[in-house]
Amino acid sequence: MRDDTPMSVNANPRRRHGPPGHPLPCLLLLAAGRSRRLGRPKGGLVAHGVPLLVQQLQKARAAGIDRALVVLGASAPRLERLLTPTLQRKLGFNELRICHASAWREGMGGSLRDGLRALPSDWRRVLVLLVDQTGVKGEDLRRLAALTHRSPGQGPRQGQEQRQLQGKVIATISEPGGSPMAPVVLPRIRLQEVLTHLHGDRGLGPWLRKQQSSGLVLVPCPAAEEDLDTPAAAAAWRAQRRRR
Repeated sequence: MRDDTPMSVNANPRRRHGPPGHPLPCLLLLAAGRSRRLGRPKGGLVAHGVPLLVQQLQKARAAGIDRALVVLGASAPRLERLLTPTLQRKLGFNELRICHASAWREGMGGSLRDGLRALPSDWRRVLVLLVDQTGVKGEDLRRLAALTHRSPGQGPRQGQEQRQLQGKVIATISEPGGSPMAPVVLPRIRLQEVLTHLHGDRGLGPWLRKQQSSGLVLVPCPAAEEDLDTPAAAAAWRAQRRRR
């Protein structure tokens, strides 16, 4: 498949997602960049025999998220081969889709734009995670997902809080007073607005910083700032994983 193919789908047709109206957000995992400073695709980095791309999907699944779309670009065929049918069954997603971003050379903005446009229409909220955000843990994703999830047995207070969250964007911050960043939960009703601001190598950051506090929920997550941009950072990540 060529890199400019809009979308391919790998889904498990035997399983369906949760009750309509009460789904957790789906995952949009960005793994399309060329990683010039690192010198190789970040998603293909391996620690404990498991590629980073797969580790990030495992985190999301452990957080209860059961629908995911992986955005690929540079080295897409190589990374897509990691997601074998056997592995997809082991991950246990109800739906696991792959988007081949045609605009990945433009930068993060282009890749994210293609990924958001490829979302199925019934995915009402999307949790955007970068493949190299290795510091973000499954419990961090679970905390973000829980803010958007309404269970049938919740009390009046929780119901009121959920209504107040309708249409709001949920973003992490690495420190008090810091800039909002991914992971970010976007409601579908805000996607068209977001798409008009995604250009070049600019991701969600500039748009998030323009949001009024009334439309933005900030969640502390110091580890969100950790990433893998250099060979030294990749070596440190592998060493840390070996110590666990």
